[in-house]
Amino acid sequence: MLNISFIAEYSIGPYDVDFYVPSRNLIIEADGTYWHSRPETIERDAKRDTYLKGLGYVIFRIPQETLENEDSLVTCYYQLKVLIA
Repeated sequence: MLNISFIAEYSIGPYDVDFYVPSRNLIIEADGTYWHSRPETIERDAKRDTYLKGLGYVIFRIPQETLENEDSLVTCYYQLKVLIA
């Protein structure tokens, strides 16, 4: 579909990211509702995003609700397509 190479569970500095697309310096995170709605996790994710963006990475987060809804998933697909174009 998108025809890109990616690395799953990739380490960058002190962090592990869900997916890394080297050709676009893109990080894709799949955020589960349980873990990523907790206040301490939201704060940790914000610090992590700041660190990674400071290194020049683009971060694209996909909430669990998006992954569970076909219409939202289609929208997500087109957003990703723009990022990797």
